[in-house]
Amino acid sequence: YLGCFIDRESPHRLLSGENSRNLANPAMTNEMCEGICDGYAYFGTENGNECFCSDTLPAEAAAQRKAPENECRMFCAGRMNSKSESCGGFWRIGVFRRDS
Repeated sequence: YLGCFIDRESPHRLLSGENSRNLANPAMTNEMCEGICDGYAYFGTENGNECFCSDTLPAEAAAQRKAPENECRMFCAGRMNSKSESCGGFWRIGVFRRDS
């Protein structure tokens, strides 16, 4: 886990670029997002139900857009009953780097 970051609308998404994708799912979890992003170097969850994938994480943008961890505490849509997992926040993305 790399941390919580401020996200912005396209084309200024933190996880974007030529080789990227995103989608929303009402059952989203971090594990589901990791599976969706199979083959990508980075993945992240935002707003409780959104998943973003990318092969790049711009270092300068990431450094400038670091957010406090408490801003990434929105419960994952797929874990609402247990409230046991966080999936980013409102315009806040929790970013993970895939283990090689």
